[in-house]
Amino acid sequence: MSEQFRLTTMNSTTRSKIIALLALLTVTVIAIGVRWSYQQRAGDQVLGKDFQGGHPLPERNESANSSVSKPTPAPSSKPIDWRSVESEDYRKYIANMKAIGIPWVTIKDMILADVNHLYAEKAAALGPAPKLNYWEAGQSGTNSQEAIRRRKLDELEADRRACLKELIGEESVEDTSQRLAWHEPSGPQLDFLSPEKRQVVDALSQYDLRRDAILQRPGGLLVKEDFAEMKTLAAEKRSLLTSLLTPAELQHYDLVTHSTAAAMRRDLQGFKPTESEFQSVFAILRKVDDASEEAKLQAQADPSAPAMGLQLAAMSDEAEKQIQAALGSARYADYQRARDPEFLLLQRVSEGTGLPDNAILQAYQAKKTANEQRAQVDVQLKQQLSQFASPPASVETWLNGRLLSIQQQEEAALRSALGPDAFANYAKQTSVANRPPPSN
Repeated sequence: MSEQFRLTTMNSTTRSKIIALLALLTVTVIAIGVRWSYQQRAGDQVLGKDFQGGHPLPERNESANSSVSKPTPAPSSKPIDWRSVESEDYRKYIANMKAIGIPWVTIKDMILADVNHLYAEKAAALGPAPKLNYWEAGQSGTNSQEAIRRRKLDELEADRRACLKELIGEESVEDTSQRLAWHEPSGPQLDFLSPEKRQVVDALSQYDLRRDAILQRPGGLLVKEDFAEMKTLAAEKRSLLTSLLTPAELQHYDLVTHSTAAAMRRDLQGFKPTESEFQSVFAILRKVDDASEEAKLQAQADPSAPAMGLQLAAMSDEAEKQIQAALGSARYADYQRARDPEFLLLQRVSEGTGLPDNAILQAYQAKKTANEQRAQVDVQLKQQLSQFASPPASVETWLNGRLLSIQQQEEAALRSALGPDAFANYAKQTSVANRPPPSN
């Protein structure tokens, strides 16, 4: 960690400031009316819902889920023995609860908590997520254990949602933060802040939830008042952050949390920026991204607002020049390659196959060479055709032969670089190795 980001001992003034900010934030959150819990569920009054689909449900772990509180049924002449209600079979467990008069809305809440607890244990068994530095562009892809772990987490999440749909009839009955609570995020964290400051920063997420609520209103339409409210929310949150954090901490916070930084970590895996390179590129791209986002929202809220397409395009062109100047010619070439769709596709299809980075580079160079050769053939073809009013058969034969030769060389180079598994994956998503040979 750079020296500028090292925490100093918290003095009484800072502690007082944090306490004051927490109090102010509490009042603010109440004022904007952000109260999040389980979303209102349609059909909560319906009892006796039938189950369909035949999803292979996991078995309940009664001992592991003993922390899930059991409701108190309506008074009756005979006490309820929960041992007779519990079952390792979820369907039987639900039927037993219905039989003793537990309301359906309560059953849904219990099953939701029970299933989430079960899958949280499954996710925890896969190991913790890595904590990266903010400039580390994710896991570089191909031989990463993290890529495998995240794929398994995605599979668990799909299974969990299918299980809930089968049991209680809904794919998603909890808000995003609750749904993903067990899915520990990878990447840089805010552990450079003291626990007291993190508490305030976490509370500030209420501003983001309020902004999301505006964007997700029925119809998806924004009005001028919505745009103004979102700008006010953003300004209030920034003001609180500025009051709480030192300039170095605020810079570090932005490099961890800003959407531009997140996009860089996602999209620049092949670039592997240094800390200083990441900071330089982030500072340039952030201005363009912020302006683009504001222009997009303003255009939605106020169709009469002046169009900013040309201005944003000019900003983007200028940003590209600034990045080239900041990185230098050699590193800028690496930066461009990392954003090339061909390179990104090669990275994606090679994930989990254990290929080293130089194998991806070798495959990318093979693709680049083949494309350059096809471009040369196109130029030569135009030169030959210009000599004839009607192209003779010899020109077509020459063209087919050259293209077939390039295709075969490209396929052989890709097979050699990627290996059979990654090449098979690549061939499924592209035309290579699937194109019919040119006819003679």
